[in-house]
Amino acid sequence: MQLAIYEKLGFLWKYGAEKTAHHNIGDRLLPMELVLSDPSIMRSFIENGCVGIDFQNMPEPVSVHLPFYDINIASGDPLHAAYSEQIIGEAITFAAIRGIYSGVLHLGCNPKWPKKAFDNWYPTFLEAKERIEKKAEEQGFQVIWENTYEKDLDIFSRILTDHPDTKLCLDVGHVHCFSDFSVDDFIDRFGKQIVHLHLHNNFGNEDSHSALSEGDAAWKQAVNRLSDMAVETTVLELNGADVKKSQQEIEWILQQL
Repeated sequence: MQLAIYEKLGFLWKYGAEKTAHHNIGDRLLPMELVLSDPSIMRSFIENGCVGIDFQNMPEPVSVHLPFYDINIASGDPLHAAYSEQIIGEAITFAAIRGIYSGVLHLGCNPKWPKKAFDNWYPTFLEAKERIEKKAEEQGFQVIWENTYEKDLDIFSRILTDHPDTKLCLDVGHVHCFSDFSVDDFIDRFGKQIVHLHLHNNFGNEDSHSALSEGDAAWKQAVNRLSDMAVETTVLELNGADVKKSQQEIEWILQQL
């Protein structure tokens, strides 16, 4: 199991190795989860024949966060759904070329939808999910589905009934902000399907991605239950300043791994 820190591709492009100085925790250099939130930057690398940043003097990238802004692979607008699936495919290829073979992806489900809207969305989602995972598998890439705005566990249970091999990412900050279930509920229900963990903190009122010491999300509970999951990578979704504020907590996490 490894502990990593997330970095946005755009920031690395702008600031280079200087942006990643906070990956040094004591005498350890933590790897990164590369966040592909701005597809235009990713595409600029591809179009110019440069498939990635020169990672010399930077931490090793071990996973990616696939595009998520306004992404809905089962949108009722076929053009939007097609674009969403296309950009996710491009991001998977970008990552695989860089030698990164796992990444997290949001479901894109709106918890405010009425049942009829969800029932129309879900079959289209499953079909798109299957296509994305098939193309990813052809490139040796593993797609991991992250909890975001979902209020209850039903959608994850339904997905795992239809696609039992689905892998999950547990984001403890999202649970605290958006969900009626707890971190323990998610682990109890899905356990060994959880292969990825996102840690950050908040006070339950917004998804602030605060330092681990600033909030009351159950991030420590998730770490204490690592043996009940199949987590391969734990990612600190914190900016540089909040990593520094979380040094004591990070040292504790490293002791648990």
